[in-house]
Amino acid sequence: MASRVQLPGDGRAIDEPWRSEIRGVLGSIADALVAVPPANAFWDSMESSILRIEVGGFHIVYRIEREHRGIRVIELQRVPR
Repeated sequence: MASRVQLPGDGRAIDEPWRSEIRGVLGSIADALVAVPPANAFWDSMESSILRIEVGGFHIVYRIEREHRGIRVIELQRVPR
């Protein structure tokens, strides 16, 4: 099953190089989810988990979705430097 990454509606407001970098990092995580069997306890844990990662000065809050074995970004903020 193919993985997917869903950015929030305002994700297009991010400059292309950073949007590609963010999609690439999250895509790598999503690709690894394909190896996790649907009945694995990992999915039960992820249904109630909110995850965070920093990529290129952006703070990203995301959720892993069992049904799509993908990632839905909930919040995307540029971290002030």
